[in-house]
Formats: sequence, C-alpha cells, structure tokens
Amino acid sequence: MPPVDVQYMKTIVYLYASRENAVKDSEFVATGFLVSVPASSTLDSFIYLVTNWHVLKHCSWTIFARFGRKGGGTVCVRVPRARWSVDPSSDLAVAAINVPEKADHAHIPIEDFLTKEKIGKHKIGPGDEVFLISRMVMPTKQTKGNFAIVRFGNVAMNPNVHEPYFLVELRSMGGHSGSPVLVYDLPYHWESVRKHDESFRLFLLGINCGHVRDYSPIIGIMNGKKIQNRKWLSQEHTSIAEAQPVWKLMPLLNSKKFVAARKKAEAEAREQLARGSLVYDLACRAERSGDKC
Repeated sequence: MPPVDVQYMKTIVYLYASRENAVKDSEFVATGFLVSVPASSTLDSFIYLVTNWHVLKHCSWTIFARFGRKGGGTVCVRVPRARWSVDPSSDLAVAAINVPEKADHAHIPIEDFLTKEKIGKHKIGPGDEVFLISRMVMPTKQTKGNFAIVRFGNVAMNPNVHEPYFLVELRSMGGHSGSPVLVYDLPYHWESVRKHDESFRLFLLGINCGHVRDYSPIIGIMNGKKIQNRKWLSQEHTSIAEAQPVWKLMPLLNSKKFVAARKKAEAEAREQLARGSLVYDLACRAERSGDKC
C-alpha cells in the first residue's frame, strides 16, 4: 500500500451530541466526512457533511462537528436539524455545512465517487484493496486535536440482489460508523485480472454503516460432558464491515432542498459579481446564527 495522501485525512470530522463533549472530546459518537458538489466557475464547490442516519438519530438530529484547526487544536460547528437530508432505508444523512475559515479541511469531490459503470470498466471487486479513515475509538482517552487513523482491508463481496452493501474485510468496530471507505489499485502484476488501461487511482467506495455479526452456541461443561445453552447465543465479531455504496449518496446530494439552495447561491453570486463584490454562504445562510459553537 502506498502512503495515503494527507489530504484524505483532512476530510474527516468527529461528531458529538453536545458542544461540551466536542470541546472536551468526551462521549465521541461517530465519524463524518466532507464531500463536494462542483459549482459554476463563479463559486467554489458546495461542501456537505456525510454520516449515517443512525448517528444523527442518536444525537437527536443536532450534531456538533469537530474539525482540526490550522496550526493545531480544533474548531467546532453546530449542524442543526434544518440542514439535513436523510434516507433511513440506506442509513445515510447529508448536511449542507459552513466550514469554519480556521478549519484545516479537505473534501472528496463527486467526480471521485465510484459508480456501477466504473466497477465494470475497472473490474473492481473481491480482493481489491481498500482503506477506511476514522479515529482511534478510546473512551478513556481524550485528544486536543483531530488525529485520523487509517485501517486497511479488501473487498469481500460486491453489492448484489441478496446483499445491498459492499462487504469489506476491514476489522470494523463500533465508532467507525460514518467513515469513508476508499478503494485503490495496485500496480499491474503477473496474471492480474486488471490490465494496464483498466487501472485507476482512487475512488470513494462507500460509507461504513456497521459490521456483520454472527452468533454461535454457548457450550458449558458438566461432569465432563458438553452441554449447550438452549436460551442464549454468543455474539461474534466477523471483522467484516458493511459499506453502503457511495452512489446511494447522490439522491440526497441532489434532493430538492439542496438543489434549490445551490441554484439560489449561484444566482446570488452572479448578482454580486455583477456588482463587483462576491460573498456567499456555502450553506445558503440557513441557521447561520447558530452555526459556530
């Protein structure tokens, strides 16, 4: 695996249920990350925060997102209910967000999203290398900065009629919900399925939503004999992550609310540009007064 570009680490945001928890790094809930939709040549990209719907629900629909700060430390933003578009059926939530000027951040453009067409073109499937960007989930240890970690693995199964997720061998664990999962290509080698002209650099494969659990019988020993517990089973961790395919994000990013907001911002930008002063709010001024912690 070649070194991961530090810019991908800066796409990560840590999520909390309250401002106090975000400041103290207490009761960390989950991870989110930033994606972008291109604007006209007049504007920069529109930036959105992505996480799981179950994370937003856990936080009672208002999340406090913590960014790394330029020069060290952190900066926090409140993301209220009005900002979100959700799809409970795919466990996804997307919010228009004003990224603080002091935040040291990056975002993944939709041009880097994996599509069904790209899967066919590049023959992406079981065995391909992936990595997840998140954080160390350590309830007993608080941090004064956002320090991303990377976990590596392989695609185990592509989505199909029986399985809606990418199944990924990734040593997934609680707290990694909402993390981006990216797929990359290794150099062409002997008898590779992928030819030179089918290679690719990096795609956002999906969003980590959880992990596959399995159950096994509980066996006890009595008088030298094995006895199975008939009431209880033992839950086992399979280490297989469930990554929601990234193309499930597109209906949310193109929801009526977001499309209308982008059109409004573009129109205002053109008007301001004609007047010679271009200033616009990336999230279209919604709940502006309540953004920063």
